[in-house]
Amino acid sequence: MDSAILESTLRCIALYGTARLTMADVARSAGVGRATVFRRFESKDELIRRAFSFELARIVEGFAETVAAVSHPGEHLVEIIVAAVRTARTHPIGTRLVEDGTAVAIHRDPDLAQLQLLMLTDRISDCAEQLAVDVDTTGTAEVLLRFIGSVWLTPDIGLPTTDDDAIRRMVRVILHPLIP
Repeated sequence: MDSAILESTLRCIALYGTARLTMADVARSAGVGRATVFRRFESKDELIRRAFSFELARIVEGFAETVAAVSHPGEHLVEIIVAAVRTARTHPIGTRLVEDGTAVAIHRDPDLAQLQLLMLTDRISDCAEQLAVDVDTTGTAEVLLRFIGSVWLTPDIGLPTTDDDAIRRMVRVILHPLIP
């Protein structure tokens, strides 16, 4: 039941944005009563946060499938970041949040940021271990997270963010200790 409500929340966010989203919209979309939504999620903010975490986990799984054929650990990480940037600039929810001006608040959410930081730190740690390279994994993860956020929030500065090769060049600069 929770996953159906979270899926409905994501659909409603893509349609209405976070500011105009109501628990009644989510309940209607999920085919349940408002009371059911409120029993499972104590507030609209919690519902939105959990929906974003749910979607982020699904997106990250998709990244793993997308880059499975890349064998070099450093290049594997580069391709994950390229996929993350591509998703940030094309995902219906991501584009909706930028359009309605709520993206910065979402990007600054400490719980979501911590989740993203942990995911990136784990990936970078795995990569550094495979390459036997000493790297500040947390610092590198934070720089990458800030990079992805800046491309999402300000896509028209500098190199074209619609060009995967341009993104690869920028990511390789950030990850230079992990790239041959």
